[in-house]
Amino acid sequence: MKKRFRITIEGEVYEVEVEMGSSLSDKNFLDFLSGAKVFRREEIGETISIKRVLDKRSILSPMSGRILSIKVREGDRVQKGDVIVILESMKTQVEITSHLNGVVEKIMVKEGDFVKTNHLLVKIK
Repeated sequence: MKKRFRITIEGEVYEVEVEMGSSLSDKNFLDFLSGAKVFRREEIGETISIKRVLDKRSILSPMSGRILSIKVREGDRVQKGDVIVILESMKTQVEITSHLNGVVEKIMVKEGDFVKTNHLLVKIK
C-alpha cells in the first residue's frame, strides 16, 4: 500500500510517496528521515510525483557518531573537499568534507551532538 506524506522539516515542506510494507510503518519511515527534526507531518491523498526529501546540497553524516567540531559558519564559502565537520565514531576522528562548491546556508547540528548515519549536518546553497 502506498501512502503520501507532506512533511515539514526545518520550515521546508516536502511531499513524498512511500510504499508501506510489513516492515515499514509510519514511525519507521519518519525515523528513516535521517534524524532531521520533523515538526509536522500529515498523510495526504493519491500522488502523481515524488519530491526528494534531501537534495544534492545536503551534507550528511556517513556514519553514527558524535560531532567533535564544526569547521564552518553559516555564510562561509566552501569548496569541494573543504572540511565541514569532524565526527568521532568508534574513537576515530572522521573529517566530513563538502562534495560541492557553495555557501553554507544552514548548520543543522552543534558540537557534542550525537548523530546517526545519513543525519543532515549542513545545507549548502
